[in-house]
Amino acid sequence: MARRRCPLCGTKNGRRAQVCASCGTTLVLSSEAPELAEGAGFSDAVMGPVVWFSEVFPGLVSPKVIILSLLLIIIGAAIVQLAMFVFSVGGVLTAFAIGAAGVITYWTGITWILCGYTCLPSDGMTDFRGKQWWAFLVLGFGPFLYVFLRIGGGAG
Repeated sequence: MARRRCPLCGTKNGRRAQVCASCGTTLVLSSEAPELAEGAGFSDAVMGPVVWFSEVFPGLVSPKVIILSLLLIIIGAAIVQLAMFVFSVGGVLTAFAIGAAGVITYWTGITWILCGYTCLPSDGMTDFRGKQWWAFLVLGFGPFLYVFLRIGGGAG
């Protein structure tokens, strides 16, 4: 049986926990959850995207995770900018070390949004499912690919 994650605050609780240790919300595994009645007031056209986003980005429902993730993403992007500056003034090896720290910081923020709680990236990625891996690839590598393409296109 998997650890129970609080649907409200995202805290990981013990395997047999009945309530969240952080916020007190009652914990129910998806197999124990009552099914919604047909026609609960929302059409499939409305609920489809909502369900997809809640499955892929569970961190978007936790204010703590959103704030900390955005902070890490901004800090990571700033560190990568610093690495690009250091590279431009000739500090190649130093720039790679600084850039690696920035990328890891950025990826940590992305991981928190995708897994729904604050943790080490390796711990969060163990909970990823197929759609979350695709989202990580797009969000994690997309901005860097864009920057490298812009740099390469601007040099010509």
